[in-house]
Amino acid sequence: MRTEASYTLNFLIYLQNIYLNQNRYDDFKFPYHSSQIAFKKEFEVEFRSLWNKFSQEIAEHHRNDMKLFHYGF
Repeated sequence: MRTEASYTLNFLIYLQNIYLNQNRYDDFKFPYHSSQIAFKKEFEVEFRSLWNKFSQEIAEHHRNDMKLFHYGF
């Protein structure tokens, strides 16, 4: 079992937190941006799809992480 964090999944969490912070007024998650960032209406569906796809690929082989991080998006 590997214990290091996935670059790809960490980046997805970073994007998710930006999205979630847009509708919060307290208890912000890192990173907090004071300006609004445009997200597609389908962000949650797209995010779930990417998360499932990438987490499966990383689980199959940890070296997929760097390939996905650099070329997967």
